[in-house]
Amino acid sequence: MFPRMCGSLRGGSDAHDRLRRQELLLGGNMKFEHYMPVRILFGWGRLSELGEVASSFGRRALVVVGRRSARRSGALDRALDSLKRAGVDVEVFEGIPPNPTSTLVDEGAEEAKKKDCDIVVGLGGGSSVDCAKGIAVAAVEARPVWNYVVSEHPSGALPIIAVPTTSGTGTEANPYAVLTEPNLKEKRALNRPPFTYPKASIVDPELTLSLPPRGTAVTGMDVLFHALEAFVGKRCNPFVEAVAEQAVRGVTKFLVRAVKDGSDREAREGMSLASTAAGMAINGGGTTALHGMEHPVSAHLDVAHAEGLCALSGPYLKYLAEVVPWKMARVAEWLGEDVSGLSEERAAEMAVVAIEELKEGLGLNLRLRDLGVHEDMLEILVSDTLSVMGHNVANTPGELDRGRIYEFFREAM
Repeated sequence: MFPRMCGSLRGGSDAHDRLRRQELLLGGNMKFEHYMPVRILFGWGRLSELGEVASSFGRRALVVVGRRSARRSGALDRALDSLKRAGVDVEVFEGIPPNPTSTLVDEGAEEAKKKDCDIVVGLGGGSSVDCAKGIAVAAVEARPVWNYVVSEHPSGALPIIAVPTTSGTGTEANPYAVLTEPNLKEKRALNRPPFTYPKASIVDPELTLSLPPRGTAVTGMDVLFHALEAFVGKRCNPFVEAVAEQAVRGVTKFLVRAVKDGSDREAREGMSLASTAAGMAINGGGTTALHGMEHPVSAHLDVAHAEGLCALSGPYLKYLAEVVPWKMARVAEWLGEDVSGLSEERAAEMAVVAIEELKEGLGLNLRLRDLGVHEDMLEILVSDTLSVMGHNVANTPGELDRGRIYEFFREAM
């Protein structure tokens, strides 16, 4: 790990100006697309509007929820009450695990067809919302959802409403639905816009108040890595950069507070906003090799996604500091580091140190071996990174080859 510096290291009189340099310079060559067709309803108590929103899309909702937390917190009962008061009939598909499988999605799609549901509500963490997206596609198609993950384009989907209860994945603001094929042990994203975008997302910070400290910390780190990866990735554009900054600054200000005091309303609101902003960031910028390496880990071992990200992030962040120091220097600023007077390279190192210290403070300074990874698994994990998640590798700055990816995994052990 880079040592934390005491005092300033001068990089010349123009170091600070170089530090603030943006890679996306206006010069007549900028070219990008931005598309995010989700109506977002943000604010305290807005779960009560679920029924009104849903009734504009359908009359019978399949509500997709996790194993216990939404019911235990009362969020499920409040959601069902809102739907019923608006005249929307309800069927509940319950028990979604942290890493939802394609087979579970197909079961949910059959349930939606059997009960004549014409809208799908995802209530819970990212897994529940992602599962809802998959169900929405499979419910109008005749083939298993995995076909639409890997190759085929759906003809449509049921309308989706996302109601996140964690501040983590940001799936409420993008078309991605991460699913695992249990027989192949592959974890990929169903990404079929416009069909897998939610029609509307209700982001109610009140729903996160019951999230325990560990869950708050883990999902919060997912927010940070989403924003950071979208910003450093090759697909970054000015809109991505703006919301990535919003997300990183939000995590810096509010994550530790939310972990220490789950009833801190300002911190919960700040993390809800950061999560949605990070979801918007990856909507345009995507993720990079860090997510590309983690998906095979959680596909093979069924570990918590953000724990895998934390375990792999150390060597990967050092790499980013080498290949895009100007971007990592910006990240250091967003993380609250005093980088005045520093060269881009030294400021970039400060970003790496700051994230390592954040992980340490949250109890998430993990190694791959802590998650059950063994040395004899590394070759298959590298192969899956390149074959299953090659698009993430392609979005990564610099030039990554098999040898460098293997070194990331080895150093993270």
